Amino acid sequence: MGIPSLITVLALCLSKVSTAPLSIVCLSHLLFPRGKVFRGFKYAKILLRRKTTASTVLIRDPEGLGLADLSVAVEGFFQFSSHGGLPALGFVVEFIHYWAESKMPRKLVYYVAVSLDGYIAAPNGDPSAFPIEGDHMEVVLREYGDAVPSHVQKALGLTAPRTKFDSVIMGWNTYNPESNGGLDSPYAHLHQIVASKNARSVPDHVELTHDPLAKIRELKHETGLDIYLCGGGELAGELLPEIDRLVLKRNPLVFGSGIPLFGSRSYQPVEFVHARTRTFDSGVSITEYDCAR
Repeated sequence: MGIPSLITVLALCLSKVSTAPLSIVCLSHLLFPRGKVFRGFKYAKILLRRKTTASTVLIRDPEGLGLADLSVAVEGFFQFSSHGGLPALGFVVEFIHYWAESKMPRKLVYYVAVSLDGYIAAPNGDPSAFPIEGDHMEVVLREYGDAVPSHVQKALGLTAPRTKFDSVIMGWNTYNPESNGGLDSPYAHLHQIVASKNARSVPDHVELTHDPLAKIRELKHETGLDIYLCGGGELAGELLPEIDRLVLKRNPLVFGSGIPLFGSRSYQPVEFVHARTRTFDSGVSITEYDCAR
């Protein structure tokens, strides 16, 4: 289904509320179609969410159902939601989300703090030298809230937005509970994958893989949000052929030595294209690059 059909669906929805108050909620979803996606529907269905005086309608078409089916779904929603014959509800057509998402495969995103000289941690793997205060933290905690460890979210009274990532992959040294205060589920709100060449003992809710490249390629063929590459540098070097986006939080620090951004990967240039850079009073800059392949 193309843009003209999508516009027709929207026009149909608008025609249903021409005499009623209209509040279009979650408009940002039209710009960010990965947010709040409901998966696994065999047929177009409607989900109604009460939010004070407005609600959101989510319409999915995963089996390639046509415009007629969507029209029936929209009609059914307004019949169901009518109050005194007049629907006083806002809506979002989630079919647009699906359509856009079908054009945008899942990406592996290497989102990481890095020093001016290219290190992501001290030689022993400790990243604590990076500042955790400053105006850049609004982006860290809100926009990239999915990448905030679960225990940190709990301590700060935050909830993962689930708008960017639904899976995380990390190397054993990054995950190792023995060096992380016994924490064996650092990203409990995400599908957690630990990569190790050796046999390891992990909880049932953590997936262990001995072939991270194959695992990432498998995940990219599944429906979902993007995949967060948490580190460390050696795993990033191994997964570089599959990294689609770099998000570098460059801090005004020089380490001198430490864990390199891509570990000990051998020389093999990979081109990335600059997407945007945001600078902050804290001295931190957040730069995004997309792989040129």
